[in-house]
Amino acid sequence: MESFNIILSPCAVASIEEIYDYICNVLKEPESAFNTIQKIYNVILSLKVLPNRIKISSAKDLKEVKQYVNEMRAISK
Repeated sequence: MESFNIILSPCAVASIEEIYDYICNVLKEPESAFNTIQKIYNVILSLKVLPNRIKISSAKDLKEVKQYVNEMRAISK
């Protein structure tokens, strides 16, 4: 089976780090932060095989995710 290289953009890495920081420092759940990041990286790395099983998100999708995250941040304050 063909295997692909996975390359994360600096923006993607920064976003994952923001997720970790938020869960760890704002929600005060370091173990959950670690587990969440581990799951994210496991899914990303699983794309080495059969990468087309997950659709590429559009800019609109990403905007909606960012809006949701901002709303969740506002609620938790």
